[in-house]
Amino acid sequence: MKHFTAALCVLYTVASIALLRCAVASQQHGQAGYTALFTTCTVLFALGVVHHAYHRDELRAALLRLERAARPPDTRPAIDDAVAIALATACCETWWATTGAQHDPEHCTRKDTTA
Repeated sequence: MKHFTAALCVLYTVASIALLRCAVASQQHGQAGYTALFTTCTVLFALGVVHHAYHRDELRAALLRLERAARPPDTRPAIDDAVAIALATACCETWWATTGAQHDPEHCTRKDTTA
């Protein structure tokens, strides 16, 4: 689809240039009606190119919003990481409850109470 819209923009630009050439030739031959017609068509094709560029940017923004909405939210607060590290270093439940005070980790008898 991306290549199709790019090719369509190129075709619109080429058609606009060709119609502009026809408008100039009509003006040189003194035919005001055809000059106005070709000039109007040239402006419409130029607007088509601008519209495609705008539409492409809107599609990119919509795809970006959809991609962001599809991602799972990070609901885990940063404090959970700190708690997980602290729990990993604890040797037993007593150490955790007393924050290491009044506890000798060398002679811990409750190592089976850790998770």
